[in-house]
Amino acid sequence: MAYYDITETAELGCQYNLIFGERSNGKTTAGLIKAIEDYTNGLGRAVYIRQMDMDLKGQRGANIMNSLRYGGPKKDLNLIEQSSGGEYDQVKYYSRAWYLGKTQDDESVRWEKEPFCYAMAISNAQHDKSATPPQVRNIIFDEFIPLNGNYLVDETALFRNLVSTIIRDVDTVQIFMFANTI
Repeated sequence: MAYYDITETAELGCQYNLIFGERSNGKTTAGLIKAIEDYTNGLGRAVYIRQMDMDLKGQRGANIMNSLRYGGPKKDLNLIEQSSGGEYDQVKYYSRAWYLGKTQDDESVRWEKEPFCYAMAISNAQHDKSATPPQVRNIIFDEFIPLNGNYLVDETALFRNLVSTIIRDVDTVQIFMFANTI
């Protein structure tokens, strides 16, 4: 596999999983692949978290998953298709969520009606207190150690509140926190 592999980590069954390492070794990609695999296998959806809301707006938000369409060492593998067993090959970002789709014979795309992954920001945690996304299995907190070293005021409390909003009383959610070594 050309990317970091979180399979053994996920199999440990820990609720919180901190994974950090070199830049560009595929940590985030591995988490996103797991989100697609779990959704495709009917195990639930994911929530992708970043510290700042601006990292999830417009094209920045779309690019998080769009990069999976061009994976592998030569950027010629569709990791969406690969991780969904061919069920999907496209992804779109709309209204703070990602939707999977499949290209049809006529080149149109059949999109799922429900998202497989929701986007949330710690900087918006106080505004999302009642926005519990349904059927969440995985939480991916990307860049939990900010590259610039700047944390939000009370960031850990905001993060805990956001996690509480997402999981409520569910105890089967796994949280994967990814960061680069600094």
